[in-house]
Amino acid sequence: MEKFAKYAAELSCPWLIICPGICPDNAPWDDIVTRSGRDLAAIADIAWRYRVGVAFEFLGFPGISIKTPSAAWAVVKEANRGNLGLAVDVANFSSGRGSLSEIAALPANAVAVFHMNDLRDMPPEEAGAYDRVMPGDGVAPVREVTRELQRIGYAGLCSVEIFNHDYDRRDSLEVAKEAFRKTRLFVD
Repeated sequence: MEKFAKYAAELSCPWLIICPGICPDNAPWDDIVTRSGRDLAAIADIAWRYRVGVAFEFLGFPGISIKTPSAAWAVVKEANRGNLGLAVDVANFSSGRGSLSEIAALPANAVAVFHMNDLRDMPPEEAGAYDRVMPGDGVAPVREVTRELQRIGYAGLCSVEIFNHDYDRRDSLEVAKEAFRKTRLFVD
């Protein structure tokens, strides 16, 4: 972790993004929050030595311990460090079965990074990282999540995060232009 925080500082990157781990079988929710909060606090302490923040990203994949905005926020509050926030990802929000009311309940300063993306037309709980597509090209609630983040006052970083190998076969500049154009359809 130390070297990543150092790299982030050297690159003037304000946030490192950290994801939760696999959920231990039959682990009580309180234990998950306590252990995750303790681990996240330790990571935040290391990052703070380099004046870097940590954005905790919930993941909607099967078996993951933290799948929704409210679950991730509970861990961030448990960690109780000033350099912590959330990374909200549309694909993870959709596949983790998050609700817009969870975003509405967040304070604006809770969100550090917004990953805008979409999901192929498939059951969200079956979607994986490689099933992401450009914003507006799938079935995830891109517009709704974006509007809810704007409604709570979020005006921070927005990035397109897509791991779909179909884009790897295309010219990088053309993919970047498409991502920019499609993202602009959702933000003011």
